[in-house]
Amino acid sequence: MRLRGTVRRVEALDEAVRDRMHGLLERYFSGVDRPTFERDLGAKDAVVLLEQEDGGLAGFTTFVVTLEHYLGQDLRVVFSGDTIVAEGHRNSTALITTWGRHMLDLAETEPSVPLYWFLISMGYKTYRYLPLFLQDFYPSPRGTRDASLRPLLHHLVNARFGEGFDPERELITTWRDRTFLRSEAATVPPGREQEEEVAFFLSRNPGYDRGDELPCLGRLEVANFTPLVRRILKV
Repeated sequence: MRLRGTVRRVEALDEAVRDRMHGLLERYFSGVDRPTFERDLGAKDAVVLLEQEDGGLAGFTTFVVTLEHYLGQDLRVVFSGDTIVAEGHRNSTALITTWGRHMLDLAETEPSVPLYWFLISMGYKTYRYLPLFLQDFYPSPRGTRDASLRPLLHHLVNARFGEGFDPERELITTWRDRTFLRSEAATVPPGREQEEEVAFFLSRNPGYDRGDELPCLGRLEVANFTPLVRRILKV
């Protein structure tokens, strides 16, 4: 079934949409009670909704854009929150198209202020959005060309998660509102653990099934988008 992607401001989401979002999260995560969900959602600016033709919700991702001052320079950071796409819809390009186009629009509104994507990954499926979208990011199985990404990532993680961040292992291990992948969602299908990106994620975040998160960072600009994403977005 074809999906339609839209960007909605959080304050514009009605109760019915919030119910569907919470229900979808509960299908794949444990520990997502309604107050926790609402508190996390309220800290975001907007959400990309992936809706079926019959109105059913097949996925979403939340995000907030912040202005940061780092080493004497202003920059903008897109922090991604909850991200989930239901089984059976993960080959759809609706999320790539909708989220990617919105990020391009953000980048073009203030081209003189760099725009970065700050993503935390509890599961390999979320981590794989990075190599899908970006050519250069940290941490990457192929190494990172931009040496500034790692110290900037540490700065951002410390500011947001404080003592929950383990800088030696580069993992977020303890924080308020911790959730966990349900066992069926946490299981890596046989053979997939040998794929480069999956193997790298598992090596960097062996406690993913206990709720540990791997923080990641990449620059959001056309030059850093993968050829696939540039073709989809026609840029």
